[in-house]
Amino acid sequence: MFGIFQNLMFAIVANSGFLAAMIALASFVYTSKRQREIEKNSMYQQLELASIDCFRWESSNRSELSRIRQEYPNVSDEDEILLETYCTQVMNLFELCIHNETKRTLPGKVFGSWLPWIYEFANAPGFDKIWSEIKLNYIPECRKVIEYAIKNNERMFIIGICKKFHLKTNEWLEDESINVKENKNLSDNRDFPKPTGCWENLNTKVTIKNGKINNISKYLSIFDECKHDGYISHGEVLCGRATLDFKWADNIITQMKHEFIYYLFSRKYDVLEILLSDELTGFAIIELNKKTKIAILSDIMIKKSNQGRGIGKEALYKIEEYLLNKNIGIILLESGIKNEKAHDFFARNGYTKISIEFSKKIN
Repeated sequence: MFGIFQNLMFAIVANSGFLAAMIALASFVYTSKRQREIEKNSMYQQLELASIDCFRWESSNRSELSRIRQEYPNVSDEDEILLETYCTQVMNLFELCIHNETKRTLPGKVFGSWLPWIYEFANAPGFDKIWSEIKLNYIPECRKVIEYAIKNNERMFIIGICKKFHLKTNEWLEDESINVKENKNLSDNRDFPKPTGCWENLNTKVTIKNGKINNISKYLSIFDECKHDGYISHGEVLCGRATLDFKWADNIITQMKHEFIYYLFSRKYDVLEILLSDELTGFAIIELNKKTKIAILSDIMIKKSNQGRGIGKEALYKIEEYLLNKNIGIILLESGIKNEKAHDFFARNGYTKISIEFSKKIN
């Protein structure tokens, strides 16, 4: 590098100074740019190779690792050290990846390909407990990305990080759905497994649109199929859908028919259809408060035949985007205390418990 500068200075003071200076300057710029590209490629290759080692190890120890994650922190000292060591090593890779992106030494597409892995890892069972103990070992930028992954669903996480680092989301988002297959760390020719996710078995598109009065009978059919006593919360009791002993009212279908008619004509409520390849598979009822910018997700139901395929998760993302476009900043919902499957679903998608309700029969 010093020799190039020397040549440049010599050319400037030489008789044919201008032309020689331009040639030397062009040589310097070209050499520097090429050197930077070489360094970037080398760093990227090292990250990729290290990530492959991590995936291979995880693949070889999948069942044992899954057991430890589920039982953590109630595990043996040996298991605790094993899991914490693995998490620390992966986090070290994430820190390098995030740091190099902040310095703009990592191509945007490369960084984007790591985001699904970062999200899945941050939301793996047991990681939240380990993270609380090790997070101060990492740079602030890395901590912010991980915290954002823990608090948001996958789509919102990727969009938010793209905005933070001024990246183009359409480089790895397609048709408004996360295209997990574009993750370079998850390409088919690698010797490690792909992560499981809601898009793994979902080959059709989920969309939402406003409800129609002539589809009420279809909404009622879905409601009747999906309702169970565990779904009932105090809201159902207050509006007369359920009795005081938390059983569905005898006339529940008739009542729901009247409710749907009211919701469809009310400015305070929105009824949204959940479509799978343009076929109705569920619905959501939302109460809007534009003054406080709060929405209440009163109901969301998916046909039983389509449950467990990630459709509810995808629909929830669409509903959140729909509400964001209406300038809504908070979503509230309530759920029956025995509806544990729904509790887990909302928790996995970034919703947090904010209150506990009580009741007492006094007559």
